Amino acid sequence: MIASLCIVTCTQEEVGFRSYSRITTSAVTGISEAGATFNGEITLVNGTISDHGFIWSLYEHPTFQNSDSVSLGTIQSAGPFSTDVKRGLVANITYYVRAYLRSGAYLVYGDVVSFSSKGSDEPALLNPVPPNHLMPRSKVTVFYGNLNKNIKVMFNGDLISPDQITGIARDSFVVQVPDNPRELNDLSVLINGQEVAASQRLSFALSQNSELTVGIPRVKSAFTVGEKAYIGLGSDSSFTFDPASNKIQFLGKQIIPRRSGFFGFAIDGVGYFGGGSNQGGLKDFYSIDAGTDKITRLADLADESTVYMFAFNNKGYRVTLKPSPFVLKTYVHEFDPVSKSWTEKPGDAPYFNNNVTTFESNGSLYFVRTEANRSTGAIEIWSYDPDSNVWTQGPDSDIKADNLFGIVYANNKVYLATTLNDDDFFDPTYLTSFSEFDPSTTTFNTKFSTTVPFRVLGTFSIASAGYIFSDSYLWKFDPSL
Repeated sequence: MIASLCIVTCTQEEVGFRSYSRITTSAVTGISEAGATFNGEITLVNGTISDHGFIWSLYEHPTFQNSDSVSLGTIQSAGPFSTDVKRGLVANITYYVRAYLRSGAYLVYGDVVSFSSKGSDEPALLNPVPPNHLMPRSKVTVFYGNLNKNIKVMFNGDLISPDQITGIARDSFVVQVPDNPRELNDLSVLINGQEVAASQRLSFALSQNSELTVGIPRVKSAFTVGEKAYIGLGSDSSFTFDPASNKIQFLGKQIIPRRSGFFGFAIDGVGYFGGGSNQGGLKDFYSIDAGTDKITRLADLADESTVYMFAFNNKGYRVTLKPSPFVLKTYVHEFDPVSKSWTEKPGDAPYFNNNVTTFESNGSLYFVRTEANRSTGAIEIWSYDPDSNVWTQGPDSDIKADNLFGIVYANNKVYLATTLNDDDFFDPTYLTSFSEFDPSTTTFNTKFSTTVPFRVLGTFSIASAGYIFSDSYLWKFDPSL
């Protein structure tokens, strides 16, 4: 049989003599309930062969990324080789097999051959089938071969509690994954003392990224300047985050006075932040150079309580509360980055209190707020035109949230992360959903659901992913996974 070769390389070659070693895949033999024999042949040796063996998969085009494998190590000469495979095979399933070798910079494959399995002696994890957009605490169905009930399931090397494993049958079980997944995760089982790994790693739309210490619970200062994020300014400890290196860098302890109700934004590569209060009240306002992390104190803000700050069309805005007879009223102030000055816009804004966030979609600006400070109230969506200073309330929403929620931009879409609490304001609080914004209807539609103990203390977005920080961890949200 003439085999076609697959070579992992990005260079083109001229037709003629090929300098790399070559391999073919032969038909699978010895197919029985105990397993099968995989066969191949090295037809040319040119240089040292550091490894050879087989990969097999449910996919018609198996690769190391989607397959199980067996390595037979180095080999010095050409000729046929084979190995008995007694694991990873389930009866009445079609598998696709190919031989491979590694020689120098080359990974060389033989043709793909297929066969129908009759099973194998050793139990083997066939394939985990997660729901779309896997989240913490999601339930994953795992298909197995030759399974008995004496199994232990491991997630990233840690044993999962037996009460999280249900529906054990001869060929499958269901497992609830833990609260703290990484972006890519290993699932395996221990049976009869043998660890058998899943055929693929599990990707999570929401994953635990890095550990950090925020300081006081309600600090919400998180904003980006270019491709760099600042977290926790105004808390006990402050950090920067670089998505390229995926590292959090400690910036300093109390580099500015500690406060709550603290916000920031960026215009033309310069960060601005301020507002907030402590026991005496703080109205100072700062800029930050993302290249040097140098902080410069600018002019004081007016004597109002800052509800939110944001940037839109190269200007800064802050929503404030200030007392008037019998009520608190909401106002909007506009920031000019050239003069570094604030101007109050005429007229009243909707009453927002502190439970508000804002986002941009298709060139329009929107605000989200909850109805009450501590209730599980429905959210409201308002659009705002800074030029005309006109507010428009959108349609009612069925989504409910407490005051710990946030907006992230991910995969060119806008998502609202919402939490609900039971009785106590802080404990327990659960992350309940991510809802996608539909600009055609100006409403949010729930796309991801979960019940993870979680407090959304701040959010920011870089490139195609959103980030959320809770009490002690930074989480990554990527709906493409």
